[in-house]
Amino acid sequence: MSKKLKKTIALICAVCLVSATMCGVVLAQDGTDAGAAPAYVNVQIYVDGLLTSRGYSISNTTYVTLESICNAIDPGAEVEKTVPADKDSAGQTQPFTITAQVNGITITYTQNDNYLCANGRYIYLPSGSPEIDGNSLFPVRALAKIFGIDVGWDGELRAVNLSTDNMAVLESGDEFYNAEDVELLAHIIYAEAGNQPLAGMIGVGDVVLNRVASDRFPNTIREVIYAPGQFDPVRNGSINLTPTLAAYAAAHLALEGYNTVGDSLFFHNPGSSTSYLSNSAFVIKIQDHVFLTAG
Repeated sequence: MSKKLKKTIALICAVCLVSATMCGVVLAQDGTDAGAAPAYVNVQIYVDGLLTSRGYSISNTTYVTLESICNAIDPGAEVEKTVPADKDSAGQTQPFTITAQVNGITITYTQNDNYLCANGRYIYLPSGSPEIDGNSLFPVRALAKIFGIDVGWDGELRAVNLSTDNMAVLESGDEFYNAEDVELLAHIIYAEAGNQPLAGMIGVGDVVLNRVASDRFPNTIREVIYAPGQFDPVRNGSINLTPTLAAYAAAHLALEGYNTVGDSLFFHNPGSSTSYLSNSAFVIKIQDHVFLTAG
């Protein structure tokens, strides 16, 4: 399909979208409704100057459907939602998955996960994927990272401007991650925080990486984890347990640079330990773990 034809199609879509927006209500959900949909404000999404779709501003973050971005980038993109017909062993409905094939890469998301995968890379979704009118939504900046798209915000028009001038698909996971580092992080994360939320699991990975970057600790992930007297799972052998998929996801996300604990160098569980470094400074508490940095 020629670039001229693509722009013509986008222009037709834009006219339809403007008409729908003019007839609609800007505050589509005021939060007073008893339904599950979050409060949102409509946002216009422009790609290379053309109005292509509608977004949703939720808690100052702009969300869009995966389909809208994929189709704007590649009209031949395929996005499929798969809903399992069978329930799990406990009789619960199993989570659906969304899979997109666009520009030669695969993007996958599983319901209730706080991340999606693209080209073998992990993209963090701190607030998950909210749903409006049955559509799963994703932060526009998270999707823009996948394609190397520049994101701009026009506060006056309440519009997001996406530029594909410097578009470059994300480097693959096979090229980006070091397999040994992933394994080491996943094992220590699972052993230390396997029962914690994803943010807390990422935080344990962040502590290890912060130590690698600190002059006070060794320079590699392996050396930091296996330094004498540092991590209980090394002493008691639980580091050899098989990590869960969530622990592997947390390891990948920490290596991506997602940081949930700032410059923390230490963490502990106040419920199971009575003392810690007296000169450390509190950073954040995530469920059972308190994260600290050097005082």
